[in-house]
Amino acid sequence: MAVRQRGGSWQVDFMVKGRRFRETFEDKTQAEAWELQAKAALMQGHDPPKPESPPPVGPKSEASLRSIYAVLEETRWKKQPRSYRTTMVNVKRVLQFFGPSTHVRDLTAERIEEFVLAEQDRGSANTTINHKLAVITPAIKLASTKGFIKGVPEVKFLTPGGPRYRILSHEEETKVLSLFARWDEPDMVDFTVLGIETGCRLSELLGMEWDMVAPDLRRWQVQRVWIAPRLYQTPKSKSGLRRVSLSPAARAALVRLRERHPEEPGPLTFM
Repeated sequence: MAVRQRGGSWQVDFMVKGRRFRETFEDKTQAEAWELQAKAALMQGHDPPKPESPPPVGPKSEASLRSIYAVLEETRWKKQPRSYRTTMVNVKRVLQFFGPSTHVRDLTAERIEEFVLAEQDRGSANTTINHKLAVITPAIKLASTKGFIKGVPEVKFLTPGGPRYRILSHEEETKVLSLFARWDEPDMVDFTVLGIETGCRLSELLGMEWDMVAPDLRRWQVQRVWIAPRLYQTPKSKSGLRRVSLSPAARAALVRLRERHPEEPGPLTFM
């Protein structure tokens, strides 16, 4: 006979004369107690007793994933506006896989592993999968705090990969800029030039204001970023607070943007 942990539960698993007996319990003490009962019954020539069903741990509607995530959204994630939208995208994907009405008890380690495999089959990178796992963990912990489950199954995060780079060739750059020019979109031309020349994030480009740019347009001190619907005072991380050198092409784009939008506080704030 064997008692071993399986995620957040404990399993007794053994075979007698070709028959397999397997039962799962919420804690180790229950599993060991049933193992002793099963051993005694088999010695007397009887089948092991069926374990008692655990008492309900709250209404299914309250312990469903949909309900758990609704609580987290109101009490936690809405207070984090920078990451709120991304978090809810990850929540949506988790609900699609497991089902909104699924009892949180069914989020076992095995089911979570199945979710990871499904995401890998979709071609998701390890970092992307970890972001989705990061919304599963608080749901399980909240359910445990509310008494909906006993124990917390282990969530194994994946080793993140290195940074992903996309090098744009000169030919590709020319095609993109020519397309916007044909569409008579000069602002998109200069926006694209700034993006290529600086390699900065969209939030940083939209948050650029003239007081961050040196008078000679050779340097840009990234101090504030734009994340809808407001301008934040600092970038998301300390490394984001930095000085960016501006190439001749970037300086020319800034000049053109200032000429077209002289009243704007920044070259791209009108966007």
